[in-house]
This record gives sequence, structure tokens and C-alpha cells, in this order.
Amino acid sequence: MNEKLKQRLILAFGFLLIGCAIYAGYTFVRYLANLLLSIDKQLATAIIAASGTFLAAVLVALYSQRRTKDREIAEAHRPQKIEVYKSFMETIAGLLKRTKDESTDNSQEAFNKEFLEFFVAFTRDLIVWGSPGMIKAYYKFRTNTTSDATVLLLMDDILREIRKDLGNSNWSLKRGELIRLFLSDPEELERTIRGKLRSGR
Repeated sequence: MNEKLKQRLILAFGFLLIGCAIYAGYTFVRYLANLLLSIDKQLATAIIAASGTFLAAVLVALYSQRRTKDREIAEAHRPQKIEVYKSFMETIAGLLKRTKDESTDNSQEAFNKEFLEFFVAFTRDLIVWGSPGMIKAYYKFRTNTTSDATVLLLMDDILREIRKDLGNSNWSLKRGELIRLFLSDPEELERTIRGKLRSGR
């Protein structure tokens, strides 16, 4: 049999099945409606109420089962997420320390190679284990080409997403408060932001 003809027959058969299913559903609903109209109103009301209660119970059970499954998956992924995020925080801490430590050998070529290798590995792991919010925050950080203040704030966004992905609350934490914990001078971020505003960049 011609391959194109075979595909057309399969497609036509699929549409036929869908049409039959729609017609059967319509017929069944119409039958139920006519049945309810033909019986006593009080009995019909009782049947509808019982059906609604049963449907609500089924939906609640399905929702509860889904939430339980989601929690089990999250707990199973948690150890891997912690390792991935821990490596990111350690690298960021090392990066910030290195930029302030004048005694460090700042070989730009070696530094760029080390940094690139880390981010390649981190990106790979993040695609597997990271939440959508974490991936978006990381993308903004990687594609940033503006000032040092913006880089620090984007790092802070990533840290907030890490906490959120691990189930921790960020309530009452202002933007920039987490990245300040990595800075040797906590006021450095504010000075950088003020300098950015004065320069108009």
C-alpha cells in the first residue's frame, strides 16, 4: 500500500473515532438531561446534589494525590539541588574574594578558563535540577553586560531563587540583602549603586 495513502487512511480513521466519541458523549448528556426532566423535581435535585458531592470528593482526592506526588518528587530532587546550588554559592564567594584580594595571582587567562568551565558544568546541572524561576534569574545574570551594581543585584536574585526552590521563604528580605553577606564590606553594594546613579549609567 502507498505510504501516503496509508497515512491518509489512518488520519481519516482517527477523525472518525473522535467524531464517534463526541457524538456518544453528546447523546449520553442529552439522555441524562431528558431523564432528569422526566422525574420528580425533588428527586432530580437530590441526584444532582449527590453527584456534585461525589464529583467534589473525587476532585479533592485527585488534587491531594497530585500534591503528595509533587512533594515526594521535590524531596527526592532536594539533595541534588543542594549540591548544585552549593557549588554556585562557593564559586560566587570565591569570585568576590578574589576580586578584593590583591595578593591573588590574577592571571586573566587562567581565571577565565576556570570560570568558564564552572559555568558550563553549572548550566548543565541547572537545566536538569533548577526551577523555572532559577533558570530565568541565571539567564539574566549570564547575559548582563552593564555595571558591577547590576551584576551584584542579579547575583542576589539568583540567591533568592535558590532559597525559594529549596522551600525557604524570602518574606521581608529586600533585594540585595543576601549578596551583602558575601561582601567583606556590607555597604559596598550601596556605594556601587549610588555611584552608578551619579554617573547616569
